Amino acid sequence: PATIDLGALWPDPGDHDPLSRVFRTSGDLVLADRFLMKTDLSAMSVGLESRSPFLDIRLARFAASVPLSLKIRGRRGKFLLRKLAARSVPANVWRRPKMGFSMPIAAWLRDELRTMAGDLLLDPNAKVTHYLRPEYLARCFDEHVAKTADHRHLLWSALVLELWLRGIDSGGAQSG
Repeated sequence: PATIDLGALWPDPGDHDPLSRVFRTSGDLVLADRFLMKTDLSAMSVGLESRSPFLDIRLARFAASVPLSLKIRGRRGKFLLRKLAARSVPANVWRRPKMGFSMPIAAWLRDELRTMAGDLLLDPNAKVTHYLRPEYLARCFDEHVAKTADHRHLLWSALVLELWLRGIDSGGAQSG
């Protein structure tokens, strides 16, 4: 397969080291096409207006001008930002690893979705039991609801599969 020189896609803005080009390319491709679009769609779906304060044009230009030695130290990124944060943000916040926002699936399966999930997954005619052992699914469901184990990934996947299989049987999903 052919390789693409991503740095050649744009006029040279003065990025003379490969890592700065990677940062710029990542921002241009991933930020706009994935993260910002997903944030915007999620916010709009519930009537919220969202902002990304670190994308202020003046701040972004300043960040691009910061020497690489102030961006990365060793294997740790955001060096300058972390130094500034250390002045006013608790250490347990600025030292923690990067993390996204996740859906509270474990709680949903114990609360808001408990009845629906139980009705669908524990139904003797559940279609998902063609692929998963019903007794194991029932045990996982009971353990999850009792908070003796966290089976959110299995139960969520099984629930989505069950709904999808029921949609196929009712003609709700189209192939192809």
